[in-house]
Amino acid sequence: TGNLSVSACTFAFTAAITSALSGLSSTSAIRCATCSASASLKPRVVIAGEMLELGDEAHTIHHSVGERIADQKVDLLIGVRGLARTMVEGARAKGLTAEFAENSDAAADLAVTLIRPGDVVLVKGSRGVRTEKIVEKLLEKFRLEVGEAAKQ
Repeated sequence: TGNLSVSACTFAFTAAITSALSGLSSTSAIRCATCSASASLKPRVVIAGEMLELGDEAHTIHHSVGERIADQKVDLLIGVRGLARTMVEGARAKGLTAEFAENSDAAADLAVTLIRPGDVVLVKGSRGVRTEKIVEKLLEKFRLEVGEAAKQ
């Protein structure tokens, strides 16, 4: 097990739960996000980066994680980079709406078009995938929306 940094923040009625991971399993983080969120907060979105350094089983593990995400109380998966495409395929095979982005910049652009106030968002990824860019863009968008609303 490794270090875990979890922070929760609320912006424009949207809860974002971020996980800078090293040791928390994807399933555990997803359960944390979906169980700790109020039942009234929906939809639930998981943005998951490619899991690096998994070796020969990487393809199988990514597919399995996609299936597990679909088994949770999640409404949308956005897979980020590389083998996250296989994660998306696993989730889609179980009926979950899932999108793939080539990198964190593309995922951030996609996220700001799909995520709305009230959504619960889990962003999970290794530092190598740079998923913090997604959180930064979401915070920028929703802070701007709050600021614009306050001016009216």
